Amino acid sequence: MEPFSENKDQHRKTEKIPRRRKIFLRTLLLSWLIIIFTVIIFVFAIIPYQKAQLQNEMEMQAGVVFSSVSQIAENSIILEDYSAIVDHCLTLIQNNTRVMYVVITRHDGFSLIHTATQWLQKTLSKEWLPKNQKNSETGRFVKSELVNQEVYSVSFPFRYSGIDWGWIHIGLAPGKFYSDLKSLYIRILLTSILAISLGMVASFYFARRISTPIMMLDQVAKRIRSGDLSARAMIRSGDEVESLADSFNRTAEHLKTEITEKEAEIRERRAVESALRESEERYRTIIESIEDGYYEIDNNGIITFANEVMGKITEYPVNELIGMNSRHLIGEANRKQVFKRFAGVYLSDRPVSVFGLEIIRKDEENRQIETSISLIRNLTGEKIGFRGVARDVNERKKQEDKLIYIAYHDTLTGLKNRKWFYEKLRDLIHHAKRYQYQIALLYIDIDHFKKVNDAMGHEVGDRLLQLIAERLRNCLRRTDTIARIGGDEFSVLLDNPTEDILPEAVAEKIVDALGKPYYVQHHTIDFISASIGISSFPEDADDLESLVRRADTAMYQAKEKGNCHISCRH
Repeated sequence: MEPFSENKDQHRKTEKIPRRRKIFLRTLLLSWLIIIFTVIIFVFAIIPYQKAQLQNEMEMQAGVVFSSVSQIAENSIILEDYSAIVDHCLTLIQNNTRVMYVVITRHDGFSLIHTATQWLQKTLSKEWLPKNQKNSETGRFVKSELVNQEVYSVSFPFRYSGIDWGWIHIGLAPGKFYSDLKSLYIRILLTSILAISLGMVASFYFARRISTPIMMLDQVAKRIRSGDLSARAMIRSGDEVESLADSFNRTAEHLKTEITEKEAEIRERRAVESALRESEERYRTIIESIEDGYYEIDNNGIITFANEVMGKITEYPVNELIGMNSRHLIGEANRKQVFKRFAGVYLSDRPVSVFGLEIIRKDEENRQIETSISLIRNLTGEKIGFRGVARDVNERKKQEDKLIYIAYHDTLTGLKNRKWFYEKLRDLIHHAKRYQYQIALLYIDIDHFKKVNDAMGHEVGDRLLQLIAERLRNCLRRTDTIARIGGDEFSVLLDNPTEDILPEAVAEKIVDALGKPYYVQHHTIDFISASIGISSFPEDADDLESLVRRADTAMYQAKEKGNCHISCRH
């Protein structure tokens, strides 16, 4: 179809619309409905707002009363004299006719009640204890049994020296509120009647002007909707209808261009989606081919993806892993630590490259793994989960633990060795200096042990050392520690010895235990004894070297005495 001609005769011939009364009446009725509906909306919007303003005014007045009462109340609490607050509240109520009562309530319900005629002390019900302990509650209209009439009650939290002491309840007379509200209703009613009347008169005029070109616009819209983008509406009414017709014309001019652009955008989007699918396929192929486990979980801890290696690490089939909550793989003891790690990555946006943890496999075997943690974001940048690469390090962990054990233990007796002894003693001294407590060091040398090796052989000597270690363990508390620091030399650390367990008493117990006969490979060994030197921190020395040297010196002094196997430096 050809575009509309600007010639007025042709315009009237092709777009002439009959002046029908029906169109005018519909337009007029619609205008009236809009006016009435608008006035109703205005009324329903302004009444709650104005009512809220009146309530806010009452709450502000209650706040002024609260400020006045709280200052006097704090002084009364400090002086433990409530006469001042009673006099102040009664004077305040008598001078302000809108204040019906002031009630000061502690958290246990005990209250000071002040009305215009009296004051009294009384324990009130739980209704006077608001649920919100920190903020003031919004005022409400209630039937008060204190004054036997309706009041507007506002509750404020009262704090004394930073402590929540209780509440101050202010009751205001609602008379002025209702009178102001009635006046508001009358003004709104008169304003609404006037607005509707003027609107109806004005709508009658505008309905006549608008109804004529409406059918023309309707016809043009139908042509555009059917695909005729050359259709134009030539209306010269000089008002919004002409503006609407111009909008139709601009829409027709640009719609074809916009459709073309949209089609190009759709083609481009499909190409991007296709590239994303290909990229995701390559990504999944790489993930499945790596030797380490790979997993993805959402913000709720649900596993959303895992590769085959991850399934082998956990002994779960991949289809069982996907959809499982990751907490089932983590023991109770480790869940808090793991949660902190993931929460730290979420909050800091910083990935964790290596994080060791213990998981529980499907066969309920504990397994040591190392994993990385990083965030997953969607296209809008929103944090939607985590991804990580996991590696089974169980065997390596066992070897590391074994090496650590060997480094700090004596292989023959199972006791701690010399290296552990010095590190432990250094830590104990540092801790004892900080918290001001004592440490006792016992240096033990086995007398006549060389005689066993020479006469009975090293195998018997080794077994004897093992029996000596067992007897030493039985002589000490669990908090005390033993170490073998040489061939036949041992040391004992008594952490914070008490009056009930003195180092000398422990030493005597050890001497008695080690002096009893030993039975090794048909040999009876009854000539073994122990010489013990004792030094104490901080009484004898306040550093490691001096403490060890004094204990060693005391031990040699015990040997020289012969018949006395214990020697103390202090």
